[in-house]
Amino acid sequence: MISLKSASLQVLVDPDYGADITSISCRRTGEEVLFQAPWRDHAQRAIDNPSERIFSDSELSWLERYRGGWQILCPTAGKRDSTPEGSLFHGEASRRSWTINSENSEQVELGLRLETATLDIARSVRVEGSTVTVTDELVNTGDSLVRFDLSQHVALGGDLLDGECSIGVDAQSFFEDQAMTEPSQGNVKSEWLASGLDLVPAKPSSRFALGWLSDFTETAARFRNESRDITVTLRWSPVLPYAWLWQELDYSPNWPWLSRTRVLGFEPSSTPTSGPERNSSAQLAPGESLTVDTSLTVAGPAELSL
Repeated sequence: MISLKSASLQVLVDPDYGADITSISCRRTGEEVLFQAPWRDHAQRAIDNPSERIFSDSELSWLERYRGGWQILCPTAGKRDSTPEGSLFHGEASRRSWTINSENSEQVELGLRLETATLDIARSVRVEGSTVTVTDELVNTGDSLVRFDLSQHVALGGDLLDGECSIGVDAQSFFEDQAMTEPSQGNVKSEWLASGLDLVPAKPSSRFALGWLSDFTETAARFRNESRDITVTLRWSPVLPYAWLWQELDYSPNWPWLSRTRVLGFEPSSTPTSGPERNSSAQLAPGESLTVDTSLTVAGPAELSL
């Protein structure tokens, strides 16, 4: 595990599994803003030792090794059953060991050559002041066009969800995923502010929600906990035109959630979660590259003025 530090933040990055950002915390107060899975101790054992693993199914095995935090999903986000590589839940990049190309106290640069797509990924994670910036550069090293998904799987939680948390985004549309609706309805479109999902309730309220936002004026989102005086601001490149939104608030009784998990997922993405636009993923011609910047800024009571 690599520890990056600024005067305000400590950031943990795991090059051995997915280049995960497993923690973003305030150095003076210890406040954590990323989700920490209740089963993270078992998840780490399952990562380190295959004999500890319980599940072989693609999705369940990913969840078993999910510690929370922030992952890059590529070349598949979610699961596509139409191709062998697409059936690998959340893609190869979030499961592989990455090469460390350079490292200092404030920045690490990592690299990965995918096996399921002709893509090389260079990932830089750096912390400066109150901001963590992730830069991903993808290059098509093959001889033909490659289509792929790309998502920043950011799961917020910890002290940010200790109490009510508001969500502010400049997006016009919210689509409920068909997992939340009757099958005959498909994905249901509404105005974002009419969705009722812009305020994450405090305990003991419970809820499950899944869908995506689109039609952004500015690709940014602000998450605010008034009672804890914590604000998290997420910004990302417009080349990711969608943002997956999911809320698991002590709701789902099935494993691994077990009605004991409070997490707010917000994932800038190249594709919606489902429906007829699901295949509108990114693409690169031979030799072409794509660079995506994503930043997360934390402001807290003992850290920064808001």
